[in-house]
Amino acid sequence: MGIEAWWPLLRRDSQKWLISNNGDALADDIAVEIMRAGGEVRGQYLPDADVDWVEALANGEVPDPPIKPTSY
Repeated sequence: MGIEAWWPLLRRDSQKWLISNNGDALADDIAVEIMRAGGEVRGQYLPDADVDWVEALANGEVPDPPIKPTSY
């Protein structure tokens, strides 16, 4: 599930934390909330495409869904 689908399922304070701490290691409770909402967490970090999406959102842009690499 892409970030555009699970982002609205997060609590507002979690969204604010992700914007303020974009790219940083996730707090355990934030990581759990993301995974429960259907998001992906790699170790304690969001995938790079999701970090870029949050950055665009924080800059007031309407981000496109992140492009996920395909596996062959």
